[in-house]
Amino acid sequence: MQIRHPSGNRSGRRFSPYDILFALCFLLILAFCIWKLPYGFGRDDEALYASLPLHFAQGARLITEEWNLTQFFFLLMTPVISLFHAVTGSFDGVMMFLRMLYLAIHALTVMAVYARLRRINSWGALLAGCLLFLFTPYDIMSCSYNTIGLDCMMLAAAMMATGSRNSRVLPAICGVLFSVAVLATPFLALLFVLYFLYAFISRGKDIAVWYRFVWFTAGVAAAALPYLLLVLSQNSLQEILSGLPLLLDDPSHGKGTGILESAAQLLRNAPSGTALLFALYIIHLLVMLMDKKRGSHCIAHLICAVLISLAALLQAMRSLPNECYHAMFPPLAMLGLTAYVLTKNKCKPVFAFMFVPGVVYGLTMHFSSNNGYYAFSLAMFVAAAAGILMMADFVRELLAADNISKQLSRLAACAMLLVYLAAAGEACYVKLRHTFWDTDPRASDMTISSGPAKGMKTHTDTDNAAVYDAVIRDLADVNALPAGKLFVVDHRSWCYLAADRHQISAYSPWLTDLDTLSRVSRYYQLHPNQMPDYVYILHDSGVSPDTVKQALGGTWARQDREISTLLVRE
Repeated sequence: MQIRHPSGNRSGRRFSPYDILFALCFLLILAFCIWKLPYGFGRDDEALYASLPLHFAQGARLITEEWNLTQFFFLLMTPVISLFHAVTGSFDGVMMFLRMLYLAIHALTVMAVYARLRRINSWGALLAGCLLFLFTPYDIMSCSYNTIGLDCMMLAAAMMATGSRNSRVLPAICGVLFSVAVLATPFLALLFVLYFLYAFISRGKDIAVWYRFVWFTAGVAAAALPYLLLVLSQNSLQEILSGLPLLLDDPSHGKGTGILESAAQLLRNAPSGTALLFALYIIHLLVMLMDKKRGSHCIAHLICAVLISLAALLQAMRSLPNECYHAMFPPLAMLGLTAYVLTKNKCKPVFAFMFVPGVVYGLTMHFSSNNGYYAFSLAMFVAAAAGILMMADFVRELLAADNISKQLSRLAACAMLLVYLAAAGEACYVKLRHTFWDTDPRASDMTISSGPAKGMKTHTDTDNAAVYDAVIRDLADVNALPAGKLFVVDHRSWCYLAADRHQISAYSPWLTDLDTLSRVSRYYQLHPNQMPDYVYILHDSGVSPDTVKQALGGTWARQDREISTLLVRE
């Protein structure tokens, strides 16, 4: 049975005026994104999206020779990085290329999400699609575990919420998309367990639910099997079991903690007052659920939720654009949940396949990261998109209700629209004024002309620009040395892309223990064949060459430069 809904395009094919409006909004946002694309040079994080795949392209083994927890996702990018180098002969401009690739993938995802959600509610699909297009996790417009993971999760949720209950191919496709999201956020595998329990319990009443889960599992297996075979072909079972704890011990990601400590970490980086507003919303939700006449009191309940959501958005606005740039999504999700509870003709697939997975996604993203509220709230976009659809359904019922005045219904609809516009306005403002770890786009007065960041715009007076040029000159000299293994002591993993003649020789291009180098020492103890021939140390890394020598052992010749030191193994 095809999912149908009174306020949506039932066939999913018929052309409607909403499609014209969406197309106009899509083109405007696309032009906005193209304008923003070159601005900002993120220095560390964004470079990892190319340097980690390079590590695999150079022969590093999964798990044992790469210790970054996000490695499984970036294996997908290895063919892309290899093809770029094969075509261009270098990695000059590779970071801009990944930005363009991301924008193309993101635009296609937005169109696909809209095409699916318009089957449920045309207005809701339009608003959710526009907000999805405006938003980029951490405002880093590149192919990463955050951006591609969110797109895959959003598309899978939209397809599951709108697909036929007897479909086979669609759940399998969703299983593949979900697998990519799990590669980006490994703890998201919990959602598969929850889906299994739901399907297993429901199989007696509705066997179609179980069959749908089976086909979903087939898609997951089709995506997971190549990974499993590759890992087993590269490593013995003992090596895998020994290497997994080293991945889970990655300091750049979250660790298991108690409930209270985890809740405290979740609220880290959140706008001030967030905990109080969450508590107020939970009280509001409980009162609403206990209200046996909530249908008659729906406007009062809705206004309470609107006020809480607006307060949360206003709190976030105080720290924009440089902080809290994901904080607009939990308020939308909260307001959407209120609307869902108050709606009589509920669209249950949206709640089951979008809202609930969205909340689980947010929590598992938090457990996978050390970024607290930033990580949680970015993944809450899926729940927020479900919330937008729920609000659109509730508005439809309000406007058709006989027991509520038209003026009051329109006022309630405008209040919910105001919350959406505030969230969308924050997303626009962030994209307009913010660049990750760089200056305001309006102050960017130069375009980088060489190296991995070629084509990016930054400011001549920033450390990013000055240090970048000096390091590029250093690495040109390093690249002139006989090919060997290179270890860069700094977070600037783009150094490996600039010195691509040499093989990456570290537990990961992203170092997380510059204060002790303990993981570095451990890595070379386990893999003495990976001992570097060259060690490039940036002075502003805070690590002295003597500390590096002590961690590595052996005899090294030292060459001091203006901003760096090069150690050459003798």
